[in-house]
Amino acid sequence: VYVANHNTNDVTVMDGIPRDALMERPVIGAPNYIAVNPATNHFYVVIRGGAEVAAVDAATNRFISLPTGYGPQDPAVNSVTNRIYIPNSAGNTVTVVDGATNTAATIPAGKDPTSVAVNPVTNKIYVANFGEPNVTVIDGASNAASSIEISSPANFVAVNPATNKVYFSTPKTNSVRAIDGATGKTTNIGVGELPYAIAVNPVTNKIYVVNRGSNNVTVIDGATNKTAKVKTAAKPSAIITNPVTNKIYVASVEGGVTVIDGATNKTKKIADDLNRASIAVNTATNKIYVPNQISGLTVIDGATNETTAVETGPSPWTVAVNPVTNTVYVADQNGITVIDGATNKIIKAPARAVTNSAARE
Repeated sequence: VYVANHNTNDVTVMDGIPRDALMERPVIGAPNYIAVNPATNHFYVVIRGGAEVAAVDAATNRFISLPTGYGPQDPAVNSVTNRIYIPNSAGNTVTVVDGATNTAATIPAGKDPTSVAVNPVTNKIYVANFGEPNVTVIDGASNAASSIEISSPANFVAVNPATNKVYFSTPKTNSVRAIDGATGKTTNIGVGELPYAIAVNPVTNKIYVVNRGSNNVTVIDGATNKTAKVKTAAKPSAIITNPVTNKIYVASVEGGVTVIDGATNKTKKIADDLNRASIAVNTATNKIYVPNQISGLTVIDGATNETTAVETGPSPWTVAVNPVTNTVYVADQNGITVIDGATNKIIKAPARAVTNSAARE
């Protein structure tokens, strides 16, 4: 690149290296959701308000922007096949990204798909359709899609790969629909008011359902479908399990994080910050990560329940962890904050927000 400098009577010559090779970190406009593939050390950032996903090589920070359908939501990764699945709520489709080739395919789903989960053992992908009373099942080998009728529209889905059971929360009927992945047989399980997010502990075969309307969590015994209820802080919104310690962490919009002992269902309240609808765990280090409105990111030591605040960009929304590299990724209003999980220090600070077209350059 040659630049004529009028006042100094000379020319600046610049090597035409691609822009993203010069950046310390990827510049991604208005990120909303993040998913990590620890097997390849790549992470995938869904762009808020757009119709694209940025596939980022975490080792080099190079990224490529790929098209999705309209209204992309929280993605799920199959690390075994290196495929990434993104439900597109406004497009009634699922985008499948091939992580090896960085190419994308579109698969039809039901109306308003909002959540997706992967069974890596069977290579089946399950999609919750919030606009109609059915769920979409995708064969990961062929990308062929089929549907299973259920009693009411579903908003969240979780899979137990150990039992090949799939669980969909259906808020209009205050229930969870359990589906046998081998036979397609469905079972209705009553839970609390306005069931929302779901998490599974495959070791204990327990399923945990956040009930936003009743401020509690329903614990389902996967073997008998019997239930128990555990009180949480107000407006619970996100949940995750640590199968290694048998602890369950529930992030609430009001009242911080509730820790549930999976053996006794006893609870402890920690981290009083106002939390967002996201939570992540590194089972290798026993650290839990919760974005919040006050300090950026709350890091919880699972052994002591002590908390540490890590500053991020403004309005952090979602968090994802690579347990292999012990790296934490936080999507905020300005970009992606990358954090060293060993030191809680920021590896790369948030970049300024850019337009989607600039992110593709």
